[in-house]
Amino acid sequence: MNQQKQFCMVRETDYTNEEEIKAILQKGISAETILSSCNLIRKKENGVVLKLPSDIDFLRFDKIDELKDIQKAVDWIKHQNTNLLSECIEKAGDIPLLLPVSGAFSLLVAVAGSDFLFRNLKKSQPLLLQAIKELNVITAKRVINAIQCGVKLISFSDPSALTEVIGEKMVIQYSVEPTYEWMKLIAPSLTNSIVHICPRLSFLLEKEQLCQTEMYQCCGESLSFELLSLGKRKEIAFTGHVCIHAKQCQKITILK
Repeated sequence: MNQQKQFCMVRETDYTNEEEIKAILQKGISAETILSSCNLIRKKENGVVLKLPSDIDFLRFDKIDELKDIQKAVDWIKHQNTNLLSECIEKAGDIPLLLPVSGAFSLLVAVAGSDFLFRNLKKSQPLLLQAIKELNVITAKRVINAIQCGVKLISFSDPSALTEVIGEKMVIQYSVEPTYEWMKLIAPSLTNSIVHICPRLSFLLEKEQLCQTEMYQCCGESLSFELLSLGKRKEIAFTGHVCIHAKQCQKITILK
């Protein structure tokens, strides 16, 4: 677990709380304001890619109240309007995009509420596992659609599935094993794109022998820069073990 934590980091500055960003978003949530704020953050960070809001962020844009019901949460996510994301991708033009994607467990926590979901981890296990399986399919289809629209880099994480909160056994059951199944769903579509798996997941995927790893030496640029170059190699689809926010990367771990 310490190894996983060592390679997880956050952006050095949370620009979303800066007045410039707030002023843009106060004009309303639209593709234009989202891209404008994301592009401003990219320039502040001297970033290579424009990082879009995560799927959980898009859920929160709709300001839904916690549903406290597993199936209602799945149905709500299933019928969520994804036109805003599609419009962002289309209007970004030739700017390289990073699309953050969340695991099904974290999507359920975002919509059903953490207190409700954590109380039902054991009591509603079959229903919860079925919900995660269903959301895997939904998320995979949305990611494949984004790839077909030109997205080259996807960052996958499951931030609510923490071993220090629910224990490693449940993280493996509700997050790691479903992540592996999700990877199989989208792998055929990754001929010119790469999915980077959060270290918290990738180390457990390797530990559970769901993935093998191979090291690739690179040039010491930011991870996003190196991944964009790797995306042109059709034999590489998944990477991990280093945080997506890493600013210098000497080697990349390829997941197979």
